[in-house]
Amino acid sequence: STTVPAISTLALTLTEKWQREMEGKLLQHETAFDSMAKRYAALEAENAQLQTSLKLIAADHAIALKEVELLRKQHQQHSLLATEKDQIHERTLNQVKSLKQQLYDLDPDGYNSQQPSPRVSATAELNAADKGPSPKSHQSAILLNDGKVWSRKARHPQDLVKALLRSMEELYREQPAESKDFTALKQSSAYLELMLAMSELQQADLELLGPDQRHKFYLNLFNLISMHAWIVFDDSECSDVLKNYADKAGYNVGGHVLLVSEINQRIQEYEDE
Repeated sequence: STTVPAISTLALTLTEKWQREMEGKLLQHETAFDSMAKRYAALEAENAQLQTSLKLIAADHAIALKEVELLRKQHQQHSLLATEKDQIHERTLNQVKSLKQQLYDLDPDGYNSQQPSPRVSATAELNAADKGPSPKSHQSAILLNDGKVWSRKARHPQDLVKALLRSMEELYREQPAESKDFTALKQSSAYLELMLAMSELQQADLELLGPDQRHKFYLNLFNLISMHAWIVFDDSECSDVLKNYADKAGYNVGGHVLLVSEINQRIQEYEDE
């Protein structure tokens, strides 16, 4: 009678112990699961941050590629400009050689040309609507503004000659006051650009000048060609240029030749009126 209760008590004790063990293991599993869930959430957040970083890196990469492409194009443009500048420089040097050859051919004893060139500038007759005294030899005139052919419409003659004269004066300001050697100046980019800009005179329409504008136009033109010729011919004094090349050097103005002497005579005519 005492054995059955003892067995029942033992069984109950074992059952309670097993139940406690199961509850403990369950609690451990739940804790581990919560820990894994938190770790997974952290990994998800970290992955989201990585995805955002990757998008930013991709965007930066795209911007960098565009900047590289832009730099490449700028480099190509600079290379083209450098090549064009070299070509302009070469053409200008050839023009100067040609002008010196012209002077040498006209007066071998009066002009010492060290670098003759076979190139000769072709010229035309003066415009009948704005004709001055006949030049001594238009066919042998040395044009100082035929570095290129100007095909576009030119500015108003008054505005054009003022702008060119201002550029010429700025060019002279770069020259040391005590120096009369223009070798370095003639190799500068500013000089080469101005020589090309002079070509616009080829399309200047003198009919646009009013009666009160013509005198000032020719004064500005005379100052411009005097300064220009001094650089081109490298004489020691500007007055020597005007004396030696008055009937030789000129500009193509509106498709017609104007020599230094003709420009000066037109100024005198307007001052005498």
